[in-house]
Amino acid sequence: RESVEDEARSGRPISTSTAETIDAVEKLLRSDRRLKIREMATKLDLPKTTVHEIVHEKLNFRKVCARWVPKMLIADHKTKRMRISIEHLNRARNDESFLDHLITGDETWVHYSTPYNKRDSMTWKHPESPVPKKFKQTISSKKVMATVFWDAQGILLIKFLSKNEIINADRYIETLKKLKEKNSFQEKRTITLRKCETAA
Repeated sequence: RESVEDEARSGRPISTSTAETIDAVEKLLRSDRRLKIREMATKLDLPKTTVHEIVHEKLNFRKVCARWVPKMLIADHKTKRMRISIEHLNRARNDESFLDHLITGDETWVHYSTPYNKRDSMTWKHPESPVPKKFKQTISSKKVMATVFWDAQGILLIKFLSKNEIINADRYIETLKKLKEKNSFQEKRTITLRKCETAA
């Protein structure tokens, strides 16, 4: 044999992907990105190997998991957050102590008991020592909602939600009043207030 070209043989067929076939697969894939290769092959009446080749090699699509985000924001929410962020950046450029005036608040669930993770339970072991053991633990099913406020200097207020109580406008107003009246809040803000008075 002198030719270096492949001879005709049985096995994997030559790719039948044409421009029309690729466009059809891409259109179907963009209409529903959760479709499986098998489902697309059935709808387009194509071999699965052909669809797999088009998706991975021709279109360069890869299947990935969706990224988790805390909230689904609409366009109006995004616009408002962008506007507020730009205002804060402009104020921070004009006043270096501006960020010290900001107070942030958030809610979180606090479990009665939280197990240690794998790194926290690591211990030093000598080659001749037995392997340490620990019992399997799970996060406690009992939990309580906590509202936390903090600034650049640290925690200002932690308010735990009472049993059978819900978070609403009245609850927030009451919490904000306690935040304003709390002695620790006044003490932590004294330095900032003095700076503002001096600057004025």
